[in-house]
Amino acid sequence: MNDTDQTTCIPFEDRKRHPKLWFDDGNIILTTNLSIFRVHRSILAMNSSVFADMLSIPQPDTACIAFGGLPIVELSDDDEDFTHLLHFFYDHRYYYGGKITTFSIISGLLRMSTKVLCFPLTDDRMMVQGELFPPFKGQHFAVAALARETNASILLPAALCRSSCEDVDIITDGVAEDTGKIHQLSQTDLKRCLKGKCSIYASSVRFAFLLPSYLTSEKCKRDDVKGCRLIAKTKTKDYFSRDIVNIDVFGHWDPSDSWSRLVCDGCRLAAYARTDEFRRSLWAKLPSHFGLPEWGNDG
Repeated sequence: MNDTDQTTCIPFEDRKRHPKLWFDDGNIILTTNLSIFRVHRSILAMNSSVFADMLSIPQPDTACIAFGGLPIVELSDDDEDFTHLLHFFYDHRYYYGGKITTFSIISGLLRMSTKVLCFPLTDDRMMVQGELFPPFKGQHFAVAALARETNASILLPAALCRSSCEDVDIITDGVAEDTGKIHQLSQTDLKRCLKGKCSIYASSVRFAFLLPSYLTSEKCKRDDVKGCRLIAKTKTKDYFSRDIVNIDVFGHWDPSDSWSRLVCDGCRLAAYARTDEFRRSLWAKLPSHFGLPEWGNDG
């Protein structure tokens, strides 16, 4: 949010008022090199601590009589990225998990998030949601690239994890949007992704075969835990006798899917609880599967 060099901007009088982000009762003027926004100081401060701090400091005596003497703040941020940010400030439904979006919106918000911290994608939120990011073709490859570009390292393990759920040829070649833009991993992240795919697969298969042993007589509702275990073991072997190559642990895959309806309620609930523990443990160690620093350690 630094003052921009005037030589890089088109003349102020040639910049356009934004048609949707111009409010007659706004009390501050923001301008990029292309657009002018009349917005509300309170909205800016409420959504961003950076704006709150900036607006609490006396600003230079820069105002324009054409705008009723309102203060003008010139910004060096990209016009399109900053427009997406303001849209999000005024309506948080502009971006939320599961909603169809565009690469332009998600990339703009991710870039701006490194400056104003308005886009809090925490590891808990990403683990709980089935869709880590609003859907578009090649989304996980694109977010991995943006994580590198914006130094948003907290996004990288999850982006690579979701990328690893794809078929190997897709991971290798990338995915093209309808516009023709191809999203693919860098060579470094491609190697990390394939390594992580193998590592998570091995951990998941190992847990799937151990899961029947976690069924206990204390939980069994028909006093036949051996029968429930036998069903679980047999169905697990049958399941993996097929060509299973892609496992989405944080999405739709569950190791008890093939037998949970065949065992008693107690054993089924015990399996769900153990699986939840496994997912949480896997999430805690997720960066290590991709050869990345542990959560919270950017070093």
